[in-house]
Amino acid sequence: MPSKPPGSKPRPQGTKRAKSQSPALALGGAAAAVAAVAYYVLTMSKAVSLSPSDSAALKQVFFSGEPWLVECGHSVSPAFYDAEGSLPKDLRVGLLDCAAALPSGKTTIQRFKLSPPKRGPTVLLFANADAKPAVAPVDAARTGVDLAKWAARVSQPRVVSVATVQLFEAHCTKRKWCALALGAGARLPSEERAALTKLAAAARAVRFIAVDGSKLLLPDELMRVGGELPEGFELLSETPTAEQRLPPPPPPRQEREEKSEEATRTLSDAELKALRAEREAERQRLEEERLEQRRAQMQEEEAMAGNLVEEVEEEGEAEEEADEAEEEVEVEEFE
Repeated sequence: MPSKPPGSKPRPQGTKRAKSQSPALALGGAAAAVAAVAYYVLTMSKAVSLSPSDSAALKQVFFSGEPWLVECGHSVSPAFYDAEGSLPKDLRVGLLDCAAALPSGKTTIQRFKLSPPKRGPTVLLFANADAKPAVAPVDAARTGVDLAKWAARVSQPRVVSVATVQLFEAHCTKRKWCALALGAGARLPSEERAALTKLAAAARAVRFIAVDGSKLLLPDELMRVGGELPEGFELLSETPTAEQRLPPPPPPRQEREEKSEEATRTLSDAELKALRAEREAERQRLEEERLEQRRAQMQEEEAMAGNLVEEVEEEGEAEEEADEAEEEVEVEEFE
């Protein structure tokens, strides 16, 4: 038996030397902890589990216009779970296997022609009966705070300003429901925009548009009153159309020549003095109008702060949305 080193203390009876923990046991404990956290997040989440075969539920999520925040997968991510408590009250949350086949045979990704992010969770936002859902970018889905801010902004009710025939067709004639407000210019008064926003929030399946009457000509039947479907709306007998409003024609040639001759005539000193005074008065009037318009614009911008009305989209985006709207799924696709 080997001798004990000098000065060593005897080990008390009934004690054993501590064994070092193996790496396998440490990894197993970490995996168990991760699994426990995932189970807690899954069971405590308010997300509705959506079945790819439940056509009735999917129609409600995809096409009702009501705001839905849906994560693709079998369990919610920590960022999604953290965002649930900060979302708007009308924004519902769901969980869907987007890689599984729908009743139509296509997956959710294929059906809407989506491009999932290369990393991080795939989170979709359905709202306002848009032709396709919005996909949360990588930065937006990184934390719960970022995801909640992105979802609150994208899910806002939409009121689109329309000044071209292409936008009118994309947001009205090619959609199932359309409600329009005709204005005399490109921007409606803030009170009217606020009223339209409230209507858009109450009727998410209807696309609300503000038409610039100075740029588009609408048929007379759009101005008639009557009908009962739906409540507060009028059902048109014919598909509405719009024509681009053209600028006024130039004056006749003779009138232009007379003005040209008058402009080349030599003016007397008195006429020049009167002309200068007239121009100075006109300049001051225009300057006062410019300042007044600027003050009115600043007041309007302050009133618009926080307003949910979305301004005019680019025509390229409108054409793309028009193409996607033509592909919108009918009820038979899920049957």
